[in-house]
Amino acid sequence: MNLNWICRLSLFSFFLLIGCTDSKKNQSYHIVFSQCVLDDAWRKEMLEEMQRELSFYPHVDFTLYDADGSSAKQIQQIEHILQKPIDLLIVSPNESEPLAPVVDRTYRQGVPVIVVDRKTSTEHYNSYVGANNYQVGKLASLVITQDNTDNNLRGKVIYITGLTNSSASIEREKGFTDGLKEYISNDNLIRLVGNWQPESAPTALRNLDRHTIEQADYIFCFNDPMAFACSQYLDSLQLANKPRIIGVDGLYGPKNGLNHVINKSLFATIHYPTGGKETIRTAMAILTKQEYQRNIDLGTMIIDSQNVHLLNDLEKKVSDQYADIDRQQIILNKLKGINKLESIKSNFFLVLLIFSIIALGLILYILRNLKTSKATISKNNETISAQNEKLENLYSELSDNFREKQNLFKNLTYSLSNPLALQNALLKDLNKKGYSYSIEQTRNINNLQNTTNRLHNIFQDIKNLENIHKNENLHVEETDFGELLRNALYSLNSLLVEKRINFKVENHMDHNHILISKVWMERALFNFIEFLIKNMPEEGSLRFKLSNTINERRISFQAIAGPFSSSALDRSKLQEELRLGVSISFFQDVIKQHLGEINFDFDHNFITFDIAFSQLELKDELVNDNEADPYLAQLTTPTVRENFLREKPSLIYIDNDPDWQALIYDTFHNSYNVLPAHSFHEAKDLLKTYAVEVIIGEYVINQTPYTNFLKVLQDSSEYNNIPFIMFSTNDAAQEEAYDTGCDLFIHKSTSIQLLHKATNNVLTQRRRLIYKLQHFGPKDIQLIENSNERENYRPFVKEVKRVMEEHIADNTFTISDLAKRFNLSRVHFYNRFNEAFETSPADYLLNLRLKKAMNLLLTPLTISEIAFQCGFSSPGYFTKVFSQKYHQSPKAYQRMHSKR
Repeated sequence: MNLNWICRLSLFSFFLLIGCTDSKKNQSYHIVFSQCVLDDAWRKEMLEEMQRELSFYPHVDFTLYDADGSSAKQIQQIEHILQKPIDLLIVSPNESEPLAPVVDRTYRQGVPVIVVDRKTSTEHYNSYVGANNYQVGKLASLVITQDNTDNNLRGKVIYITGLTNSSASIEREKGFTDGLKEYISNDNLIRLVGNWQPESAPTALRNLDRHTIEQADYIFCFNDPMAFACSQYLDSLQLANKPRIIGVDGLYGPKNGLNHVINKSLFATIHYPTGGKETIRTAMAILTKQEYQRNIDLGTMIIDSQNVHLLNDLEKKVSDQYADIDRQQIILNKLKGINKLESIKSNFFLVLLIFSIIALGLILYILRNLKTSKATISKNNETISAQNEKLENLYSELSDNFREKQNLFKNLTYSLSNPLALQNALLKDLNKKGYSYSIEQTRNINNLQNTTNRLHNIFQDIKNLENIHKNENLHVEETDFGELLRNALYSLNSLLVEKRINFKVENHMDHNHILISKVWMERALFNFIEFLIKNMPEEGSLRFKLSNTINERRISFQAIAGPFSSSALDRSKLQEELRLGVSISFFQDVIKQHLGEINFDFDHNFITFDIAFSQLELKDELVNDNEADPYLAQLTTPTVRENFLREKPSLIYIDNDPDWQALIYDTFHNSYNVLPAHSFHEAKDLLKTYAVEVIIGEYVINQTPYTNFLKVLQDSSEYNNIPFIMFSTNDAAQEEAYDTGCDLFIHKSTSIQLLHKATNNVLTQRRRLIYKLQHFGPKDIQLIENSNERENYRPFVKEVKRVMEEHIADNTFTISDLAKRFNLSRVHFYNRFNEAFETSPADYLLNLRLKKAMNLLLTPLTISEIAFQCGFSSPGYFTKVFSQKYHQSPKAYQRMHSKR
């Protein structure tokens, strides 16, 4: 037995099942019946006849719609019906004219249409089933004329119509009036309008006075329900001469026309067949393509006291037979269900038998394959065991290599740390004030300092690589990526100038701030750019592009360097160089840690490095903070807070009104780090946490005045320099605010922009005062006083100042050159200068250059331009000297005073 044999057996079973099913299956049809109204006995009898006839066609799906006597609703229902496929439409129109268009459209769409009972004004239908309504009216008039001849009655005749726009009402009225026109004058014929509903007949009669009704001999109602309602109304009037009432329908039943004639509530009724059975038979003839009649006349007759009992007995027998048929149909349906269930059971057991045979075959086939597979599995187990042993050996080797690598990192960092620390200490000692060096010695010291800095950078890269390889978590913070790139380029400015490289930065990012490890990324960018510069030819071009891509979910960083020689444009050689050196390895590992990708390509004589990393993934995977409001996160996360607050001055706003809190934040957050406080106690806590530069507060908060808080500020040496601005609606508090020492009082009714400008001005003035106090210490004051030389040195000092200011931008100008200008030896010049200024020429020149640099930092010039205009050999050396003198970098000084 094989798998092919099992497939053949399955196919045989499938065809056997098909053979067991009933191949002779009738086609199913969907018939829809749109009934104008369904609340009277005659139409219910029609529906029962249809359903009884449909029991012989179980494959027909029959759907009924009731229009509730509304033509508009019936039109809407038919339009809804036509939206789905149907096989035939049966319609009993509520009114002739309104239903004509939709019946016509149905017929034109190819759907067969049978019109029942009432006609439409269109001839576009397949068949009409119903009695001759004109003949019904004629028979009603015949009842009156025959009765008049026998009894010699000459009174009035009243007739009550149905719905005036229905074909049945129109035709019955015409037949009735045509039958009476030779016997009764128009004056004696009274027309009243009904609507087929029983209550419409008494309503119509109420329009006539009692005398007119008593003069009437006959009342003809267009259906039995209206006739019976009319009879009851006349009984309630207790007339001396009750008119004889004639109806239409003649249905069998306790509340229908035959019973009313027997009870003498009606004088006579005209039999009007429902035609339900004939309608279904005609529909099936149309659907099965058999012959059928276009107009089927159901016939009619007069039912009065002479034949009513006979007809009632016949109808009773027919009704009993219908009931027997219904019961037999129920029993037949039950038998069909039982037969179907038994058929399903037999098929199920047959299928079960077939699948049992198939399952037995599969079991035998599987057992056979298991024997074959067992040997194969044993052989594979031996192979897997051998491979596992090899993998364990490889893992052991990798672990040893990793430990050796870690030990190498530790040994390198340990070995480099002490020499670097010692070398830095020696260099600091050499740079102390009081030492005088020649130009060559100064150059060598600078070179030694640069070499030490580079060794320190390599030492830091090795330590960082060790942390990366130990899978330490990144310390991320909100960072301006463009600012990191500019800082790296600024640090390498001297190298760019030396190789005369033209560089350009294009920033197309919509949002520069992303969450990354600022320290590692800044160092990585420095290493990468340094790698590019060192490998580039002189007078080359270096261009950087920053952009958002893929709906701002990714940050793209491109570096385009060149032009290179053809030999340098070697992919394998470049890949080899990217694997050499600690610095470039650190750069690649940092990019990988930030889920980034590094690709490079050659375009003509240029190399394009494309570095892309995901901004949102960084936030999700590298940061483990709770999701919260970004503004509150900046105030609650220490690492992010410190870097966030570093760029803008901090402002405390004290107010317990949330609307004012929101307005102040919206106005000030672009210029200040707004710290909200809902009480003065909360403001004190903020002062202990943040470096605050200005405070804005209300007069009273939570019934606590500002005075105690202001006294704390004024009594503290740490906080007494912070401006306090009163921002209140209390006009009476203005004088008190100035008396207690507030820097400013602004009413809340004034413009919020005025508060913003006033805050800027107060903060600027306070900064200027602090700047003067911080930057002119005793040493600076002594230097200024020493510049007031004695009278006999005035010409010498004046000339020295002129020459120094003339050559202040020349970094090659030395004190020896200055001595030659005065025809003095270097030693003699030093002695004379010290006597006049009481300081060395080198220190005086350096201070002069730094003073000029401070003034230029208030202009839009770059750090590099200022360094060269003030005679410093490089921006890096200028930054170092400035930082040692003023305890802050030139860039920080420039940023702090940019709003002055």
